[in-house]
Amino acid sequence: MRIVFFAEQLYYLPQFTPVIRELLARGHAVFTIVRLDKALRDTPLPELESLGLAHQLKRVENNADAHVEIRRISPAWAVFGSFVDPAEKLPADTKTALVYHGIGVKNVLFDPRLDVFDLRCVESERVFDGL
Repeated sequence: MRIVFFAEQLYYLPQFTPVIRELLARGHAVFTIVRLDKALRDTPLPELESLGLAHQLKRVENNADAHVEIRRISPAWAVFGSFVDPAEKLPADTKTALVYHGIGVKNVLFDPRLDVFDLRCVESERVFDGL
């Protein structure tokens, strides 16, 4: 199965990387798209660059380019760390997951715009009960 992770910010990677490793260990093809400003384009990402041939890393400069890549890959799942712009159409068969970054109860976790995800991963029963 093809799975895409979109790291709109570098600080999403600590939440994404363990999941990526597990999916790779289970034989899935994983693509990670990282948005980096032009000045940071060549930033080393050793945690992602060393994951082997079943993992592909793509650097993009903006969200629109990330969505172009997601549509090109046409994954079974697309994993995000934040909101998805409804104007950016995903492939019809692509399911979406939210692996929210950070810890603690944040009001944004209850934002109705997050209801578009097929799967939302939260950190605790306390947050889960609030959804």
